[in-house]
Amino acid sequence: MSPSPAAGAAPMVDLAVETLERFAAAFFHAAGPALTTSLNKPLTVQVTDVSATTFKTLLDDLDAPWAFIEMTYTRGMTGTHFLIVSRRNALALAGDAGAEVMDLESRHKEAIRNTVNQLLHAAAPPLMPLFARSVAWAPVTVHVVARDEELPGELPMDQRVWAARAQAQGEDLTIDVVLTID
Repeated sequence: MSPSPAAGAAPMVDLAVETLERFAAAFFHAAGPALTTSLNKPLTVQVTDVSATTFKTLLDDLDAPWAFIEMTYTRGMTGTHFLIVSRRNALALAGDAGAEVMDLESRHKEAIRNTVNQLLHAAAPPLMPLFARSVAWAPVTVHVVARDEELPGELPMDQRVWAARAQAQGEDLTIDVVLTID
């Protein structure tokens, strides 16, 4: 006879989602102060959703071109997360919200790298209790993706991925971001 789950026990999927929600909340916990400092505008960050999706579905919801900001662990954990934003949101992360440029220029990519590196530095302490160890990241890489075929690291469009959607808000500024969690 197979063991039956205890009465009232949460299904494994619910526990996985709860853990991913805790990760997203911890990751974005310090994002508001980090973005406030980096962009010199008071911002708060709220996680709006954590769900499973595919890259195709995820990107269908965002205006192209996209910025894939690659964040790879160097200590405490292994793997890579991507912070994905539309061009408009990438310009906002670069401190150039409202700019009418078609492509992200090298100055925008450098500003995004600086902003996200600061965000990662601030995210490490809130993540430590979750992992029971300190974490650190390599300097981020910014990939500008105009078409499906250009996804970084040969990511397949039909790959299932957990995505945490978050929104940074402040006076006259809203930045929508998606964090992949694998």
